[in-house]
Amino acid sequence: MTPDHPQLAAALRSVLTAKLGSLCSTAINQAATETDLDLLLGETAVAAALDRAVTVIAVDSESLPEALNR
Repeated sequence: MTPDHPQLAAALRSVLTAKLGSLCSTAINQAATETDLDLLLGETAVAAALDRAVTVIAVDSESLPEALNR
């Protein structure tokens, strides 16, 4: 998917890449501890926001093993 704002996506790529592991941990923690199912399945959950971000901003592949091994 092509981002609507490619300059913004390029600017955020390094930040998202650097923080991907931490963001995945936060999403996992929220899923493990949140009791409000509507929140978890909604658009405001960390996992949902992260999904939207990585759909339009390609992260550097070096960050993927750390993020996936959480």
